Amino acid sequence: MPTFKIATWNLERPKMPKSGRSSVKNARIMDILKEINADILVLTETNAVIHPGSVYITCISSNPLPVGQLYDNCIYQEGENRTTIWSKYPLQNRITTSNDDTNSCCALNTSFGIIIVYGAIIGIQGQKKPWFASDLDHVITDSNPLSKNGNFILAGDFNLSFSDNYYRPLADC
Repeated sequence: MPTFKIATWNLERPKMPKSGRSSVKNARIMDILKEINADILVLTETNAVIHPGSVYITCISSNPLPVGQLYDNCIYQEGENRTTIWSKYPLQNRITTSNDDTNSCCALNTSFGIIIVYGAIIGIQGQKKPWFASDLDHVITDSNPLSKNGNFILAGDFNLSFSDNYYRPLADC
């Protein structure tokens, strides 16, 4: 039976290298992505400068973030976006989400049939209001109809922890 590997990674906002210089951090990220060799990658807090290699024939990203201005309580730099889906499988179609500034979604033609992949960040500032509740609502609203036919992957940065106190309990939101 054929298998495939799915990986998700919060890259924690890599930057475009300054003029003429390469970024050691970016190069290391891309080396690790090649080592992981996933069939589908869902990257969060990423940047257009990150490209895992030519074996990935599909790339769908959330909207680019505004550069150099305050947006959602952050100042973003060139190339930053919140989620990108990379796939070795061809794109069937891009799917609009309730929040294309944060999430990305697509249908892929795979050896398992059509698979819908939804990349998300729930709580762009951890579990701080108003983002966590709003982001969670968007993902639930989008996921319900998309998952009805099966073959649905939801992956990303959910800003939840069940084993420590890094994030407040969900009930506090």
